[in-house]
Amino acid sequence: MKSTTIGIIVLILFVISLSTFGSTHAYFSSRQVSGPNLVSTWQSYLWTQTTQSDFNAGNLTNVSTTISPGDVTLANVTDCTGWYCPWNFRKKITIDHTKVATSLANFPVLISLTTDADLASSALASGNDILFTSGDGTTKLDHEIENFTVSNGKLIAWVRIPSLSSLTDTDLYLYFNNSAASNQQNAIGVWDSNFSGVWHLKESASGVAGEFKDSTSNANNGQGGSGAVPVRTSSGLIGDAQDYNGTHYISVPNTASLQPTSAISLSGWIYLRTFGSGFDNDPILRKGDDNPNNYQLAVDSSGAVPQIHLLLDESEEIGLAGATTISPNTWYYIAGTWNGTIRTIYLNGNQDNSSSRTGTIGTDTRPLYLGGRIGGTDLINGILDEVRISNISRSASWITTEYNNQNSPLTFYTVGMKASPPSDYVPFGTIASAVFDTGNAGKRWDSLQWDSPIIAGTNITCEVRASDTPFARDDTTPSWTVAGWPSPVSSGLPSGRYLQWRANLSISDTAKTPILNEVRVWYS
Repeated sequence: MKSTTIGIIVLILFVISLSTFGSTHAYFSSRQVSGPNLVSTWQSYLWTQTTQSDFNAGNLTNVSTTISPGDVTLANVTDCTGWYCPWNFRKKITIDHTKVATSLANFPVLISLTTDADLASSALASGNDILFTSGDGTTKLDHEIENFTVSNGKLIAWVRIPSLSSLTDTDLYLYFNNSAASNQQNAIGVWDSNFSGVWHLKESASGVAGEFKDSTSNANNGQGGSGAVPVRTSSGLIGDAQDYNGTHYISVPNTASLQPTSAISLSGWIYLRTFGSGFDNDPILRKGDDNPNNYQLAVDSSGAVPQIHLLLDESEEIGLAGATTISPNTWYYIAGTWNGTIRTIYLNGNQDNSSSRTGTIGTDTRPLYLGGRIGGTDLINGILDEVRISNISRSASWITTEYNNQNSPLTFYTVGMKASPPSDYVPFGTIASAVFDTGNAGKRWDSLQWDSPIIAGTNITCEVRASDTPFARDDTTPSWTVAGWPSPVSSGLPSGRYLQWRANLSISDTAKTPILNEVRVWYS
């Protein structure tokens, strides 16, 4: 710690012993000399405070002894303005408005980070402390984590953006690092009430009921086919997906939410290694297991050219066909919509064909199938990822924006650097020492000294009090006497057996703090 040696003009100091512990004292004697003759002698005792334990024995208010152990500073506090406290880190995500076709409401944005060293080192392994807020930094957004791998920080999450602008960039924040956090997800809240089913197809399945999870509140969970369960693969377009070998399928029991009658949207990512032959098609999803199906979105090769087909209460050879030839071993985002009068099919976010279609969609109790059906035909040889049904006709802008986001997440947005919450020093704080018992009544304060560096915009003032009557360190009496400024102070100090000093730390610049290094008291 700091030296307690002090020079006094015309005094010759002889230090007998000196301790750095606040509860002990040292004795020294000094002789005043005038010419060759000894004029007088006097003696005094030293009480010094230098260590963290010394300072901690006192009464601390809005100060800290841990920033630099053995020194006293003002407390540094987190500023939660515009910050989701008590989370420690965040990253700003900025969505490029040019990738948003038109402004959209309640749009689920895919946040996909292939690796992230900050998440790997600072997030909980469970991902429970991962959350998202709007651009104000405090309004929590609904999100669902499809995958989080703590070893490398890989994250696949879906975040509902209440208002996604095509005119200006949209900001949101990814927060992490809160060891006490419970699960922050609200998966159901990501998918608005118009979604009938959302299947990420990330599961490793064995043919058990409900194993393929629907993320919506409808809980339209699916089951791998009897002896024909697709296999989870890490080769999906977005994340894990299901690999079909030409015999596999997934069935979803019929529910009312799977029976839209006046409007519908169907979509999914598909990668086909080969195409069905003859009248066999390659369905992304279909409601029913024979013609006419309630609805079906598929790749149909029955015309010798693989194309998208959207069928609504129609046999496979009748529905709306796309204009673009589908190639094998290629990922495609395929979507079909119907608004009650016009049905449209989309390929990779662009309209591929449309036609008039009126009436309603029939309903029955047949299951929904993903990637095939029971019966041995119309079974895909390829991979399915991210299959969805809505009970409304999604707009062309919605589908284009989905494609832009899911096909190339890292060009849809940018991710900023890890940031910590801002912090400031409190404007005022005090430290009152422990009360020191000198052992005898009427002891006099000879000198009060303190060491602190000169820092612009900061200040330290000291007070003292003494009494022959015992008092506790936080008692309101006896009253305090201002010791003056600067150090050292040797006049106007009170007397008494019990001694205590108090330092007042203050600032005019919240980015700075005064630093109190040491306090020394001489008494006799």
